[in-house]
Amino acid sequence: MADTYLDTYTELYGIGGVDLQEFRTFVGATSKKSDDEIARVLLLSYELVNRFCGTRIAKVPQTVLNEAVLQVGQALYFRERDASDGRQNQYSTDGEYLSTLPRKDVMYFAYPLLRPFVGWF
Repeated sequence: MADTYLDTYTELYGIGGVDLQEFRTFVGATSKKSDDEIARVLLLSYELVNRFCGTRIAKVPQTVLNEAVLQVGQALYFRERDASDGRQNQYSTDGEYLSTLPRKDVMYFAYPLLRPFVGWF
């Protein structure tokens, strides 16, 4: 059994998937976040995507799976940084406050990527 999330991630998804540096760059994570913290979010992302796809995961191209994992991981990463109820504050490019959007389902952006391959049910 692996000692850290990083070890677990490397054992399960170290080949052919999203690597830690790619994910760190995608979400704009600072170097203050340890590899183990990033691996924990990435591991959870993979597990959620795999759970949604189920036995049909073989039908999904690797590039689509990787994008879905990145999207779910980004939602998880920023959920931890935002309010405890999952709300994200939205600002325009000039810094003007727009609204607060609830984001309860971290799979929201992955569904349209995966559904053409795994179906609706």
